Amino acid sequence: MVTDSDQFRDEFDWEPTYSSYETGLDAVVEAWRQSGTIEHTEAGWTWTDD
Repeated sequence: MVTDSDQFRDEFDWEPTYSSYETGLDAVVEAWRQSGTIEHTEAGWTWTDD
């Protein structure tokens, strides 16, 4: 069965929260940063031990 996002949106009356996966990923990373799940170091982003 072939489907596309327009058909899915119509069938389920659904709209994505974010316009693209990039903006969604940015929001996830920001939430992780704010919660302390990740932190920025000189080497880049790293998971915290919490």
